[in-house]
Amino acid sequence: LPPLPPSPAITTLIPANAYAGGNGFSLTVKGRAFVPASVVIWNGSSSITSFVADSVLQATILASDIAFAGTATVAVLNPGNDTSNVLLFTIKPPPPVLTGLAPSTAIVNSGAFALAVSGASFRTGAVILWNGSPRVTTFVSASALSAPISSLDIATVGPGKVSVVNPG
Repeated sequence: LPPLPPSPAITTLIPANAYAGGNGFSLTVKGRAFVPASVVIWNGSSSITSFVADSVLQATILASDIAFAGTATVAVLNPGNDTSNVLLFTIKPPPPVLTGLAPSTAIVNSGAFALAVSGASFRTGAVILWNGSPRVTTFVSASALSAPISSLDIATVGPGKVSVVNPG
């Protein structure tokens, strides 16, 4: 009997992660012992797969495949039910998006105020950063946060940079 060909093996996924709710993309799967009929298996389902080389496949990952945060399993199936090892693909929660500030301006030395931040994808434990420094933040909803801004924060002329960091 002729020797069996080696089983496929995955070593690398490019990219290795994506944000939940993002667009579909092309996943590069690197490894060994791929053949023209190899199929990338994403969470147990076949993906549209293009053979590039015996060490590279391209798979079409749909937006619906990354709709929610978590992990997806990726494997390669060769003819004859010869399946590779499994690698995990991370689907990260979407990053916070800022769309508005209230107030959006302040007068130098005018005193402390409450800053309301509106946006999307805020998670419990999100923190408002004022010029890179964290402020005590109140989570209102996934689209609203608030934090006190002290009079020291607006003691000099110039823009204040506001950003939001989700936990983790």
